[in-house]
Amino acid sequence: MKPLEFGPWGVVFNATTYGPSCMQSIWSNSRRLIPNTNISEDCLQLNIYVPRKIAPASKYAVMVYVHGGSFVQGQGTSFDGSLLALRGDIIVVTINYRLNVFGYLSTDDPRVKGNIGLYDQQMAFRWVNANIADYGGDQRRITIFGHSAGSLSVTLHAMLPQNMGLFQRVIGQSGSGLEPSIVSTIATKNSSLEIAIVLGCAPNNMSVDIQCMQSISADDLFTAYRKVKQRPKLFYSQHGNFYPVIDDELIHADLIQRLHKPYTPEARILHSVDLMIGSVEGEGGWIYWSLWEKQKEWNINPSVGIDKNVFCNRVIPGIVREKYENCTSIMHSICKEYSSNVSIANQTQMMSDMVSDMEVVAPTILLLDLHSITSGKSSYQYLFSHLPAWELDSWRPAWLKGPNHGSEVTFVAGLDWYPSTVKISPEERALSDRMMDFWSQFAKTGNPNGSNSKETWPSYTLGDRKYLDFDLNDSVGAYLHGEKIPLWNRVIPEELRTCIQERGTKHKVDQLIIFGNDECIMSQSYV
Repeated sequence: MKPLEFGPWGVVFNATTYGPSCMQSIWSNSRRLIPNTNISEDCLQLNIYVPRKIAPASKYAVMVYVHGGSFVQGQGTSFDGSLLALRGDIIVVTINYRLNVFGYLSTDDPRVKGNIGLYDQQMAFRWVNANIADYGGDQRRITIFGHSAGSLSVTLHAMLPQNMGLFQRVIGQSGSGLEPSIVSTIATKNSSLEIAIVLGCAPNNMSVDIQCMQSISADDLFTAYRKVKQRPKLFYSQHGNFYPVIDDELIHADLIQRLHKPYTPEARILHSVDLMIGSVEGEGGWIYWSLWEKQKEWNINPSVGIDKNVFCNRVIPGIVREKYENCTSIMHSICKEYSSNVSIANQTQMMSDMVSDMEVVAPTILLLDLHSITSGKSSYQYLFSHLPAWELDSWRPAWLKGPNHGSEVTFVAGLDWYPSTVKISPEERALSDRMMDFWSQFAKTGNPNGSNSKETWPSYTLGDRKYLDFDLNDSVGAYLHGEKIPLWNRVIPEELRTCIQERGTKHKVDQLIIFGNDECIMSQSYV
């Protein structure tokens, strides 16, 4: 069910310790970062970090962080906002929201449409807007920011009219609300049905019995989710995953069409906020782990890499099957753009670049374009390209270039996550300080540039598409991956539309996708 306001306590609440994380499997290497490793179904709590001394009459800018974790894991306490609050002289809030089957269960029953995790986030934004003044915060200067699934979430919230007035600025780190699979109704409903079948709550294995599901304990429900998640699956399959869905309440099927028309409620809220969004150079490197799952079947060594044949005849078909309705023309287009008669190492890096462009860079640029077309608000893009020495682990393949997905988060938080045995250079400390300054200055004014900025961060416009590249020595670039973006933001949507028309089959909308030329196109699933 959707979250409900708790109401007044009536007594003093002891908020000096962190609450539990929402139901999930906590990675062993994440446990040292989490003050409270307990998990509970009762988890909707938030954490507030304030500067050391709050002046009585001051009103501090507020930054609300939404964690990542593919909508299935993560917690607010994984981001320690202490150093950002102190250096930036701002207030930082981190939140929990329900995850996996608890936060995104979706059925055909109108009582359980889905998106509960998004409603949890929205409730947290409402609470901050209504109460942060009691902690010295300025409700007129609230920035929501997040990483990965958290970035997908906050940028999606920036398009939902129900959120008008709850925040004034948005920062997205490695995720855009216009990424094709952020909204995936059928995959989520299939995962929900599979869990119901495991629990004996699916009559004839065709529909979910909600009353039966509500009678299941949280532990048993989570155990069923883990069983479904661990089943063997096809390459790049969405099997067992959970995502936001089209519910025609929070998210409408024609969301992108509405965004493209400047006077719709969706476009109005997007154009009412300042936007800062970016990515890291090695976003697509995670696919390395997916290759290991197919090591024997494909007769490959992921550490060495894959050749053009495996890329075009194995990797691409799996991706197009899940994202683009198995359209053959799209397979050919991706193969042509991202393959060549080069070394195995270079071909594998091209595959990683393809995943980066498809999942992060192209949707990010699409959002920036939509935001900057008619908006009187500021737009900024960044790239994080510094590869820290501590990421040069023994597992890292030689072909993988650039920092890992999530590398910039530690720099924004102040590099306080690592044990003393990790060597952090003075130059990396300085990079972290610069990023904290840019982030907090943006939260204060909507412009990341401050009086002490060594490198001026230019705004993003359709005319020059400039971005700031964060490295030990920052620099300004333009048209990030510019030669590749038209494939994802124009060519593939047009090919998808043609593919749908040629099939001539009945269909229903499953997920949102990008537009081609001046038209909006939807990705659809067929029945």
